[in-house]
Amino acid sequence: MPDEARQETEEGLIAFAEHWYDLVNYTYESGNGEPLRAISGPRCTAANFVLDQVETGYQGDDWIAGADIELNFTWSEYTKNEYGYYTVYADMMQDDIKFYSPEAGLLATNAGSEDPFIQAMAAKFTEQGWLAEDVITLDVPFEGPPGVTFD
Repeated sequence: MPDEARQETEEGLIAFAEHWYDLVNYTYESGNGEPLRAISGPRCTAANFVLDQVETGYQGDDWIAGADIELNFTWSEYTKNEYGYYTVYADMMQDDIKFYSPEAGLLATNAGSEDPFIQAMAAKFTEQGWLAEDVITLDVPFEGPPGVTFD
């Protein structure tokens, strides 16, 4: 984890969120979900989705290809709510997720994103550092941070 992501600051929160997505990519590439699990809450929607896919996709000699997430930007107002959580928004694209078997070749494909989409992370700073308590995909229009325009 980058040193900056260990700080209880706005920059630290953004660095943590970007690191979290790096770990999602690592999880899909390697089949090792432990680093992602270590910085995600037990009910984290997006983390559990990734971990479930990887558990299925890496059974036996099977593997996953693709799935790469590319962040366009991350943004937070860095305002703590009454429960101690901050929200970080991530605008991203994701490649197709392809599941392979050595015997059968390509087993299945989960379509990636043709258009950018937004996820919101509820993160809290704990004694161990930042924790992504939940990450969800927003199914609503998002205006983004001040000064950023969308085509």
